[in-house]
Formats: sequence, structure tokens, C-alpha cells
Amino acid sequence: MFALSIGAYSIVSCEKEVVQNASIESLTKDVLLKSFGKGFAKTLKDKEVVDFFRKEASKKIDGDYDVLFASNKNILFNEKPLLSSIISNIEPIGNIKKSSMNDILESFILDSIPTLNISIPNIPANHDVDWDGVDPWFVVVTSDLISIDFETINVFDIDGNEFNISSKTPPDHPVIVIGPSERIIAIPISDVNKKTLMEPCTDPLYEDDNYQYYELIDLNNCSYSDTGGSNGTGTSSSCDRDNNANRDLLSKIKFKSMSSLDAAEGWWHSDFEMQAIFVYAYNGEIAEFSKFFVIEREHLRSGGWLGINPDPIWCSLNTRTFLWEKDMYSEVVKVKWIENDGGGSTTISTSLTYEVTPNLTQTNSISTTITKDNTHLGDDILNYCAKTSGDGTTYDTGMMYFRIEQ
Repeated sequence: MFALSIGAYSIVSCEKEVVQNASIESLTKDVLLKSFGKGFAKTLKDKEVVDFFRKEASKKIDGDYDVLFASNKNILFNEKPLLSSIISNIEPIGNIKKSSMNDILESFILDSIPTLNISIPNIPANHDVDWDGVDPWFVVVTSDLISIDFETINVFDIDGNEFNISSKTPPDHPVIVIGPSERIIAIPISDVNKKTLMEPCTDPLYEDDNYQYYELIDLNNCSYSDTGGSNGTGTSSSCDRDNNANRDLLSKIKFKSMSSLDAAEGWWHSDFEMQAIFVYAYNGEIAEFSKFFVIEREHLRSGGWLGINPDPIWCSLNTRTFLWEKDMYSEVVKVKWIENDGGGSTTISTSLTYEVTPNLTQTNSISTTITKDNTHLGDDILNYCAKTSGDGTTYDTGMMYFRIEQ
């Protein structure tokens, strides 16, 4: 078995919560997801199952070491479908009958979390440690995953025994993470509008009787069409954009501190899924578009994964955004940043105040649907006449910097 290095971080035992008089109504999403996770963990006592998921994760279907459960739920192990094996391993909660638990779990997994993901995060131990004879630990991405002091996270072993480990430093022990996908969306077959948008643009990663599964980055790319033109004419003007016909360049980002970086994305989520949402006025109406980036953690911090006393570093994106024609767009554009995580949807509202005429300003708002567990990284305002030559202008969202050039 694997020799645990206690010096790297501390393990704190925690008392297992017991629901004495549970009812079906008390089975929250978190309770069900953790029950599923513990049932899944027991299936990994079979080396064939472990090898299968490690092999599937290495395919990196969404660019990370992720396995979409929906596309593998009926794989046979010992002549039994995977989902059936997992559910048979789940212990009833309180006084709820085993048969009722089985039905509830199956409905929950298939209907409530269609993008359920089994991830082998890109941490050193998952690649450097020999898994033979080593049982992985498991992280289930529930709403109470992170402790109040953000120092520890809850994990469990293959037998369901729970304990806490550091939220700051990845363990030197293999870890598997279970939760909604950060990179894949499920579009219901009945959603004609989204299907019409996506199908001419890209093929789904997977399709079943209820959903088509696409990468989130494809949804952003298919939704945004670059309209408008630059006002640049090559003539002398006080504004850089008047003299430059290029689209704006989102060149770099950098977190302001390691605490901001860790708050944006814990190590158990591996790499970062960053979304920049540009909010602007176009022909008198508020509109927005997004740019989506997948960024490896070591490109955002010094010293790689396990560098001693790391610091945030600048990460190059070098992505063209839009052509800012001042006669069509407002003279200000708000850029808000989000680190995408899986979960249910919620709506946020963004306001933008802009000049309609030299003596008249107007404030409008736009609503954006995002997942509930996303981390809001703040926003800042771009002005049309801000410097874009040379290194451009650096903006500050409160948690991170970003730079705009041309």
C-alpha cells in the first residue's frame, strides 16, 4: 500500500454524519451525490473498473482528465451494468428502504445531473504514483465541500471512511473527483433552439435518448458572431483605437494573490475554466458575448504544481475579442470574469452606464444565466480611448488583472 507522507499536510478525522429518521424529502442533492460517490468508490475495488476509468480519463475528451458518466453508465463489469453495480453498493439512509433508495438514486443521476463527471485531476500524485495496490481517495463536489476556514476539504476512502485534507496543497495520494462537469453541457433533445444553434456548428461529444452533450467552449464559439468594424483609419487621433484597425486583443491575465487564485479554483478541480463576458451597448440595446479559456494551473503560478511559496504569474491568452466601432458600440464596455464550475443554473444581472448623447447617459441591465457554483472574479470597465498601443492597459477586477491591447 501507499506510504502516506504526514509531513506534507495533516489528516483530521471527522465524525460520519448519521441520518436517524431520514425521509425521502430529506434527500438533498448533496446527500444523494455523496451516496452515489461512496457507491462508486466501492466498485473500484475491482481493478478492471479502476483501469477502465484511468484509460478513459487519459483520452481527455474535453481537454482534461474527465469521464462523462452518461456515456459509460451501461458498460458491463462482471456482466452487470456499471450504474446497477454502483446503486447496489449504496447503503440505505436512515429508515428509507433499500428499494426506494435505488429508485431515487437512479432517477437523480440520470435526470438531475446529466453531466455527472468522474475526474482524475491533473495533480502530480495521479500521474507519478503507481496505482497498483493503492486505493484512491474520493472528493465529491458538494456545496459543503470546503470547510468554513477554507483550510480543509472532505474526502473519503474506498470503504466510505471520511476525513479532511488540505484545500491548499494537493495530496501525494491518488484522488478521484465526482461531480457535475465544468466543461460539458447537456442540451435536452427537446430544446430545439439550442440544437438549431449547435448542430450546424459542431458535433456533440455524445448523445442519448434525452440529451446532446457539447463542450462549453463550443457553445460560446457557436453563440458569438463577430459583427461591426473598427473605426481605425490610420489617421492621427488622440485615441489609439481610431488609428488601429485591429480587433482588441485580450493579451494576459494574472491573479492578484495566491489566495485569490485558490479561491477561484481548488486543486481538486485541476485546471481553470475561465470565462470573460463582455457587456456593451449596441445600437441602443445592451448585449454581451463571451470568451472561454481552459488554463493549466501551472501557467498561473510560479514553480509549477508544488513550487515552494508560489506567486501568481502572468498568463498569455493572446485572443482577439471584437472590433470596437464607436458609432455602433458604447464608449464603455464592461468585462466580467467567471471561473466556471458545474452545478445548477442561476441568473446574474449586470448594469452598464453609457453616453447616449454628449449630455445624456443611460443605464441598462442584462441578465446572464450561469451555473450556481461559478466563482465571480469581479469586473472592470474598458473605455474606448484607453491606451491600446504597446502593452495596452491593465485592468483590475479586485481578484485579478487582465490586459487589453491591439
